[in-house]
Amino acid sequence: MKKLILCALGAAAMAPCASAAGVGESNEATEKVAPATFEDLGLAPDSYWRGDVDDEDYDYGSFRSGDFEFPNFYMSDYDTWAWYAYSSVTANNGTSFLDQFQSAPGGGHNSATFGLAYVDAYMGPSQVWVYGPEDGTTLEGMWVTNGAWTRYCVLNGDGYSGPFEKGDYLKVIVTGYDFDDNVTGTAEYYLADYRSEDPDDHYALDTWEWMDLSAAGKLQYFEISMETTKVNEWGATTPMYVCIDDLNTPKDVSSGVSETLVTAPAFRVVPGIGELTIVNAGENGVRVFNMNGMAVAELSGKSGSVKVPQGMYIVSDGVKSHKVVVR
Repeated sequence: MKKLILCALGAAAMAPCASAAGVGESNEATEKVAPATFEDLGLAPDSYWRGDVDDEDYDYGSFRSGDFEFPNFYMSDYDTWAWYAYSSVTANNGTSFLDQFQSAPGGGHNSATFGLAYVDAYMGPSQVWVYGPEDGTTLEGMWVTNGAWTRYCVLNGDGYSGPFEKGDYLKVIVTGYDFDDNVTGTAEYYLADYRSEDPDDHYALDTWEWMDLSAAGKLQYFEISMETTKVNEWGATTPMYVCIDDLNTPKDVSSGVSETLVTAPAFRVVPGIGELTIVNAGENGVRVFNMNGMAVAELSGKSGSVKVPQGMYIVSDGVKSHKVVVR
């Protein structure tokens, strides 16, 4: 896992570096920013990554999914981490700190793998760099949900505070910045909302929901933070975790996906290891597009297989389109 090149580094905060390799450079082929699906990180089933635990000298580092660079902080002496991790744990019965790598729905939005942000204010800014056009990028959106442990605390309370009551809330905030560290905008989404006078309107998310990020503006990097009404003199008592997936994907493209088999009246797509098998495509065949909208393969006949790298793709016959995951 590579170390970040930093302009400035504090004990609890990582400052963005305009000269880091690739940051701010254009994607010459498309000028589009590839989404972070976390599928490209090669995580084993039912596991998680919270830092390079095998490197005794590791403390600050990062990982990249799509065109996004996520910072990570890990303290081996205390086996603790902050900022960003990723997980493929599919259980969702979490009731304690030991279950911090579970999402409330179980697994990710389109597959088992998802990103996880631990953004307690005590740990400092959680800044994500975008490898995109030099003049900035307006992000489309991402899918968000609660961690299983966080949701359990909202519903039942824990050793620090009781369950949420009328007036309480938990929300995730995305703040965009330009190269000069000016705020370009903010987007918010309520992960748990008990503000309504009607108890029937109270909720704590246990499903993946799309969060529109366009209000964060045309940005070079962004920060994810969280806000809750459950606080004491030391800060938030609600576990400050948010699960994220399919960052920078439009809502209509990202929904309704099966990771194993997608069926349409005209054709079937069966993802395999490094390939897609298409069945009954019709006389016109199908085309395979990556998440930047570029055609990467096509099948001219009714059935057959095409080789593609690991990742997420749109398969279309010109009438029907389906999103699939290739491992």
